[in-house]
Amino acid sequence: AGAGAVVLADEEPLIRLGRPVGARADNNVAEFAALQMGLTAVVDWYEPTALEVRIDSMTVIDRVWRGRPAGPSFEPYSTAVEELLSAVPDSQWTHLADSDPNPADARATVGADIAAIGP
Repeated sequence: AGAGAVVLADEEPLIRLGRPVGARADNNVAEFAALQMGLTAVVDWYEPTALEVRIDSMTVIDRVWRGRPAGPSFEPYSTAVEELLSAVPDSQWTHLADSDPNPADARATVGADIAAIGP
């Protein structure tokens, strides 16, 4: 058990996330998995035409938006993320500094245990 986070859409709860204890995947895999889960929900539920991804992982930014290699453990997630982003005509990213207030790390931790299952 641990802290939870609620993602809101129009002030209504959309997703409630918990924070698992003892996640076994590293933070980068967790961030790829969390990004994939979030994009899947947004694309499936809302069919957006524009999207801003606010992210603090330079590993994810470098792989997904800059096309740099990031390692084989990330490939299934980066491929899925790229496919999801291709469904959004106008997608952009904003890098968050580690010192910025950022609930994404708590959400990424949720993805860490799920990441072991695979995309």
